[in-house]
Amino acid sequence: MINRDRLSIADSIRTWLLWLGLSSLFALAQFRLIVWLYGANFRDCMQASAGVVDGLPHWVVYQSRVLAPYTIYLLYLFNGDYFLAHRYFTEFFIGISGILILFTARKRYGADAAGCSFFLFQTLFSLILRRPWIYSWDIYNIIFFTVFNYFVFSGKSWRWFCCLFALAIFNRESALFFALWMILDPLIKRYPEPQRENIRFNWQMFSSGVACLILGVAALKILRDKLLIRELGPELFNLTGSDGRQVQIHLLENLKYFRDGILHPDIPLDFLYPLLTFITLLLAVKLAMRDYRRYLAFATMVFVEFLTLWVVGLISEARVMLELTPFLAIAIWELRLARNPNGRLDIFQLSSEQQLN
Repeated sequence: MINRDRLSIADSIRTWLLWLGLSSLFALAQFRLIVWLYGANFRDCMQASAGVVDGLPHWVVYQSRVLAPYTIYLLYLFNGDYFLAHRYFTEFFIGISGILILFTARKRYGADAAGCSFFLFQTLFSLILRRPWIYSWDIYNIIFFTVFNYFVFSGKSWRWFCCLFALAIFNRESALFFALWMILDPLIKRYPEPQRENIRFNWQMFSSGVACLILGVAALKILRDKLLIRELGPELFNLTGSDGRQVQIHLLENLKYFRDGILHPDIPLDFLYPLLTFITLLLAVKLAMRDYRRYLAFATMVFVEFLTLWVVGLISEARVMLELTPFLAIAIWELRLARNPNGRLDIFQLSSEQQLN
C-alpha cells in the first residue's frame, strides 16, 4: 500500500512537472509572438504601464489599474531594466494563467478535459492578439477571471469572492462584475422558487456583494483622484475633446467594425473578435437553460459584460476579450457537467443516450 501511494505521488509530481514545463514553453512562445506581432507598439504598451506608476496614464480610467504596473515596477527595482521586468512579468503570468486553467479544469472536470482546456486557452490567446495594444493588466485579468469562474462553478463561499475582489479591483474595474454576480446569485436562487423548503436567502453573499460594489467604486474614484497627475492620451492621440472622460461610448464604432468585418472580410479575419463575444454570451445562456438556479446569475453577469464591451469598450482592441478566454476554455465541459452533475467527464466516452442511439 505504501509503495503504491508513493508511486501515485511520484506519478502526480511527474505529470505536473511536465505540464509546468509545457506551460512555460507556451509562455515563452506567446511572448515571442507578442514581440513579433506588436513590434514598436509593445514599447508603447510598456510606457502605458509605466505611466500609471508615474501618475501620467494615457487615460484617467487607467490610473486605478495599479496592481500590474506596480508589480512590474517592483521587478524593475530588482533588475534595473524595465523591458526585462515587463518581459518577465508577461511570460510568468501567461504561464501561471495556463497552469491555473489546467488545475481548475482538472479539479472540476477531470484530466482529459483539463488538457483540452489548456490547449484551447493557448489557441484563444494567440488568436486574440491584435495590435496596437496589450496592457499588463490584461494579462492579470486572465488569472482573476479564471479563479472567479472556478469559484462560481464550484460553489465557493462569500469569503473567497471577497478576497478575490479585494485584489482584482486594483487591477481593473471589470472586477465589479464579480460583485454583480455576488448580488444576483442569492436573489435568483431564492426568489424564483420561494415555495421550496430549506431555501434560505444568502444574506452573507448578498451583503458582501453590495459592500464590494460600493467599496470598489469608491476605491476606483480615490485612486484616480489621488494618483493622477495628468492624462496623456488626449495629447498623444490628438483627442483633446475626450479630456478627463471616465466613460466613452463606442457602440456605433463597434457596430461599424463588425459590419465591415462581415461585408469585407480580409486576411486577419477581424470579424472573429466580435464573434467571440456572441459565442461567450451564447454559451452562458445555454448554461442557464440547463440549470437556471445555478447559472442564471452567471449568464446575467456575462450579458452585462457583453453590453459593456460593446458600448464602452473597443472591440477592435481585441485585448479586451482576453478576460473571456478562461470561460471559453472550459464552457463546453461545464455544459456537459451541467447535464451530468454526478461525476467527472470523460471526453472519449459516449453518454448512455448516445450509445443507445
